[in-house]
Amino acid sequence: MSSTSLNSKDQSIRSEHNEKVQAVGQDGDYIILGNNKYLKEDIAKVLATAYTGWRPANAAALGLVSFGITAFVLTLYLAGAKDITAPNAAVGAAVFYGGLVEILVGAWCFFLGDTLFFTVFISLGAFWLSFAAIYLPAFGIIEAYALNDPTQLGSAIGFYMIAWGLVCTVVALATMKLNLMLFLFFVFLVLLFYLLAAAYFTGSSKCVTAGASFGFIASIISLYMGLSLAISKQNCYVSLPLVEFPKPKFTLI
Repeated sequence: MSSTSLNSKDQSIRSEHNEKVQAVGQDGDYIILGNNKYLKEDIAKVLATAYTGWRPANAAALGLVSFGITAFVLTLYLAGAKDITAPNAAVGAAVFYGGLVEILVGAWCFFLGDTLFFTVFISLGAFWLSFAAIYLPAFGIIEAYALNDPTQLGSAIGFYMIAWGLVCTVVALATMKLNLMLFLFFVFLVLLFYLLAAAYFTGSSKCVTAGASFGFIASIISLYMGLSLAISKQNCYVSLPLVEFPKPKFTLI
């Protein structure tokens, strides 16, 4: 649980019993203990753990690992590793490990009150499922374009990639105060989607290779973050830091 320096503009409500305990913020979202400021929800989690002895698992670890493995398979396919041209293996991973698992992780994050990761994992799970649907014959997407105008397929998928690039751009901005690894993860995803969009619009194999390279880096970062959240002093001798951003001396939000 991180602490921040006091903000003189905060409107505080002093406790009658202890002058060092204050509730501050527009809606009393922060609690000041001594000279440190904490989120009220963080204190509630600590107190709940102390009284009940039960602590929920960090579902984000599973979501990050599932994304990392699925993206690892897909980007190798896009890069043309071992001259593989059929995306079937990537589609299978996208449906079950990338899509289904991340939808479940997003649902768990919802009940844990984690709005950001709820949004992220539900969105990423939906991406994997919708991506797989393009290549699954049961949905008839590729066949529909083949019957009408095959040249429209590239442009349609290009717009699809741009849309997901915009989603990742917005989420990247929402993670700027968390940690460097998470921010870089979404930056590389933005590059992946925009380069793939360019590739589908122009047919450039260089854009596909470049996008796959950035996606591969994003998959490694995702696996790193997932393992960082999963390991602890009880199950591992080492730790994987996520590199916290330096705390600013002023607060914009």
